[in-house]
Formats: sequence, C-alpha cells, structure tokens
Amino acid sequence: MGKPQKKQSGFTALEAVLIIVIIGILGFTGWFVWQAKNNADKSLVPNNSTTPVIKKKATTSPSKAQPNVQMSPTEFVDSLLGILANGNEASLNAGLTQSFVSYRTSNLAHLSCAGKTITNPMVLFCGSLLDPSHVKTLKPAVTDYSFKDGTKGKSVTYQETQTSGDTGTTYYSFKLVPVGSSWQLNDYVDLFVPTGSSVPNPLLGIQESGS
Repeated sequence: MGKPQKKQSGFTALEAVLIIVIIGILGFTGWFVWQAKNNADKSLVPNNSTTPVIKKKATTSPSKAQPNVQMSPTEFVDSLLGILANGNEASLNAGLTQSFVSYRTSNLAHLSCAGKTITNPMVLFCGSLLDPSHVKTLKPAVTDYSFKDGTKGKSVTYQETQTSGDTGTTYYSFKLVPVGSSWQLNDYVDLFVPTGSSVPNPLLGIQESGS
C-alpha cells in the first residue's frame, strides 16, 4: 500500500497573490489615467478671473451732442467782406437783419444815389468809403455793443490810416447781433476823421445816429 500524496496548496496560493497584484496594478493604472484625464479637462476650462472683458464703445446720445460752435464776429465780418467783393446780393441779404435790408434799400434808392449802377465791389449804403480788399488786410477791434433798442451785440471796428493827401484815419464799424451760431449785420458806419480831430465815442452806426 503506497504513501498518501500531499495537496499542492502552495502553488494555488501563489497564483492568488499574482492575480491580486495584477488586479492592483490594473486598478492603479486605471485610476492614474482617470486622474490625468480630469486634470487635462480642468486645464481647458477658461479661468474667469483672467478672461478679458470686452467693453462696448460708448456712443454719444443725440440729445447730448455738442452744441454748434459760435462763429466769431471777425470771422463773420470777413465772410461779409468777401460777399461784398463778389457782388452776390442774395448772399449779402442773408447776412443782414431785416431792418438793415430795408434801410439799405431805401438809402440806395435816395435821390443822390438814384440811377447809379452798383457793381463790384458792392456797397452797404450810398457814399460808403468801404473797400473790402483794403479792410480785409487790417486787424479789427471787437467790443461789446448795445443798440438803442437794448439789443446786445458786438462792434467790429477797423482803422485805416491815411498819411498822404488829407491825413487822418478812416473807421469802418460793423454792428452785429447774434443769430443762432452766427451773426447778422444790424448797423454800419464808415467815417473819416482828419488828423487832430476827435473820434466820436461811441462810434454810432448810420441807423443809430439817425443820419
């Protein structure tokens, strides 16, 4: 009768250990891959704290638009002198108040001027000394002016000195009233003052003086 054989349990235990180790490796590998994937996904999500904010450009509301810039008195007179030099009656009347248009019309129709042809340069009234090409080369003085009806405006006065013949100074004074962002001529005077004579103060326009 033979000897009984021993059970080979040691080999089975080793296999079990190997299987556990393999499962552990596979589990760790899966966990590592999953963790790496999560980290990669997070890196693709934009950081709100560093995302640039695009601001819309502010637009100007029509109600808050800048007001029209007031034309200076000298700019207006300069344009008026250009009109006088070119002889455009319609443009000239647009730069005059209605009262001055009426006065100028009646003045040029006066007996002493009747029948005379008014060409270039135009005149503001009969017998005027104004030469637009001379006046435009002079530097004017601008002062506040109050008309006899209380209207506030500006006086733009040029001085032209004559040193030969009858020596003295000719004064060209434009009396303006503000109209919107521009002006209109409401009165005018040109006056030659001989050397040694006094200059009227204030220098009244042809309507203001009643002449």
